[in-house]
Amino acid sequence: MAFVIRKQKAMYQGSRCCVPKCSNRQGTDKLQGVRRSYYRFPQGEANRDLRRLWETSVRRDNWTASKHDRVCSDHFAGGIRTHIKGSPGYIPSIFAWTKASKSRPSRTSEQAGTVTPVSWCKDSWSPAPETPGGLTERKIALAKQREEKQAAQAKENTTRVWKEHGHDYPETCRAKPSVYDEELAALHETVQRLEEENSQLKNKVFSLDTIKDSDKDFQVRTNLPNFDVFSSICEYLKTVSNGRLKYWRGQETDIDSERSRTGRERTLTFEEEFFLVLVKLKSGDFNQEIASKFGISESQVSKIFTTWINFLHRELRYLFEMKTSWENEETIPECYRRYPHLISVIDCTELQIEMATTLQARKETYSNYKNRDTVKFMVGLSPNLTVNYVSKGHGGRASDKHITLTSEEFINQLPPNSVIMADKGFNISKELSDKGVRLVIPDFKGRNRSQMSAQEAANSESISSARIHIERIIQRIRTFHILGSTLKISQQDITEQIFSVCAYMTNFQMPIINLRQGQSSSTSGSNMTEESIFDFI
Repeated sequence: MAFVIRKQKAMYQGSRCCVPKCSNRQGTDKLQGVRRSYYRFPQGEANRDLRRLWETSVRRDNWTASKHDRVCSDHFAGGIRTHIKGSPGYIPSIFAWTKASKSRPSRTSEQAGTVTPVSWCKDSWSPAPETPGGLTERKIALAKQREEKQAAQAKENTTRVWKEHGHDYPETCRAKPSVYDEELAALHETVQRLEEENSQLKNKVFSLDTIKDSDKDFQVRTNLPNFDVFSSICEYLKTVSNGRLKYWRGQETDIDSERSRTGRERTLTFEEEFFLVLVKLKSGDFNQEIASKFGISESQVSKIFTTWINFLHRELRYLFEMKTSWENEETIPECYRRYPHLISVIDCTELQIEMATTLQARKETYSNYKNRDTVKFMVGLSPNLTVNYVSKGHGGRASDKHITLTSEEFINQLPPNSVIMADKGFNISKELSDKGVRLVIPDFKGRNRSQMSAQEAANSESISSARIHIERIIQRIRTFHILGSTLKISQQDITEQIFSVCAYMTNFQMPIINLRQGQSSSTSGSNMTEESIFDFI
C-alpha cells in the first residue's frame, strides 16, 4: 500500500499554472489523460514589455514572474500561444474573471445598482476596474471574441484555398492537434533561446561593429582616432575604386582592371577588408591569427592584405603629394615660419630585417650604426606637419647622403629658391645648391674651435627645435607594430609599400602641434572629427 502511494505522488510532479484559481498541473493532466501545454513567461530584455503584459493579465498583486512560472494553454485563445503580435493567442486572455463578466446584468438591476462586474484577485472578489479608455472587462471580452471570430474566418479562408489547390495541410494538422501544438511551442522557445544566445555571442566576437562605438578601442586596434575618421577614409577609397578591388595574384595584376562585381561573392565587405588591413598593420599579428579573428582562411588574409597594401600605397601617395609653396600660412607652426620657402624636413630611419643568405646581400644590408641587417627609408615632413614623401628602401649600408641624392623623384620636385631642413648627416649642400635649393642644417663646431659662437648656438637651437618634429613623426610610424618585428625576407616585395602606408596613415592622426594653442598635442588623437581630417592636407 505504501508503494502505491509513493508511485501516485510521483505522478503529480511537473509544472503547474500560476494563474489564480487555476489548479492545472502536468502530473494531473497525465493522470487524467489530458494534453495541455504550459508556457513560461517571455524571458530576456527584448521581451520585457511582453512579459509585463502577461503579468498584468494574470492579476497577482505585488508579484513578478520568475523563469519557473508557467501559464497553461487553457488561458490562451484557441488553446495555444502564438508569437504573432496582435493575434488572440499572443497574451493569456481567458480567466475565471473574464468568464464571470460575460453574464450581462438585467436593465432593472443596473438601474438599482445591485449588479457590478467582478474580477478575481487573490482569493477575494472585487469590482472589475475600468480601463483608461472607460472599457469594462465585458467590453474587452467582446472585443477579443470578435478578434477570435476574425481569426477563425481567416483560417477557414486559408483552408478553402489549400483545398482548391489540392493540399490537405489542415486535415493533416487536425489529426493530432495537441502534439503539433506542443512541438510548435517547443520550437518557438528554442528559436527564442537561440536568438538570445546569438545576441550574446555577437557582443563577444571581434569585429568592426563591436569596437566602432569606443574611440579608445578603435585607436588601439587601428591607430586611427575614431570610427568617423575611418568612415571618411573608406568613403574616399570606395569612390576611387568603385567599391571593389581585384585580388593581387602577381606582378601582372592590375588593381584597376576590375570595376564590376563579378565572380564569387566575397566574405568580407569593403569596409571590413580595410579594417582587417589596419588591424594587421597595427598589431603585427600573423596571418593565422588574423584569419581566426575574421573567420576566413589564411590564404584569403594574404590576398586581401597584399591587394590593399599596393592599393593604399598608390592612392595615399597621390593624396599627400609634395607641394612647392605654402597655400595657407595659418596651418604652418611658428617654428617653421622663420623659413618662408621651406618645402620639406627630411630624416632617415632603419627597420630590422632577416639576415640575408648570400654574402653580397649581407654586405648591402648590414648597418654599422645598428650592428644588424636593416632596410633604410627617408621620410619627408611638410611644413604643415604631414608626411609628403617616403623614399624607396635601401640597404642599411647606404648613407643618408646617398639615399637623398638617389631619390630622384624627391630632388626633381624641388623648385629653385626652396629650402630643405635636415640633420648634420645630410652633407648635400653643394649638390642642392647646384639646383638652386638651400639646405638648412645645424652648425658644426669643427676640430679647430673649442666651442661655437653664440649666434651659431642660437641658430642650431632654432633648427633643432623645428627639426625635432620629424623625429616625432617617425616615432608615430613605428607605433604600427608590423614594423617593430623583424621583417621577413619573403615580404621584400611589399616592404616598401608597408612602410609607406604606415607613414602616410599617420597624417590622419591628430597633428603633433596644436596650432590653435601653440602647444604639442597628445598622440591619442581621440578628439579628431570628420570635418578636420583633411584640413591640413
